[in-house]
Amino acid sequence: MKEAEADGIPIQVLKSNTITQIKNALSRMYQLDTPDPTESALQETLEGISRAKATNSMVELSPQNAYVRRLQHQLVERHELTARSTGKEPNRRLRIYTAAD
Repeated sequence: MKEAEADGIPIQVLKSNTITQIKNALSRMYQLDTPDPTESALQETLEGISRAKATNSMVELSPQNAYVRRLQHQLVERHELTARSTGKEPNRRLRIYTAAD
């Protein structure tokens, strides 16, 4: 990575290997229309819900503001899972838990 940086090659780092993270990175790289951040966060929440159910383990989402986290909590509850906010602003985020957690 140091060689790539020294050669001026752009490096993109993703927090996790999710569709939302990849789409957002590609949008930034190619300066595409940026998606609505709330819509992206709710899409990430749906992906997190699916991943939590499939793996039966806790899933941590990207940091969001209080309004978006409230929407995420509501979405998680509709899917009969549990969510808790963790961290301190501006890095406060949701963790999705299954019954096994």
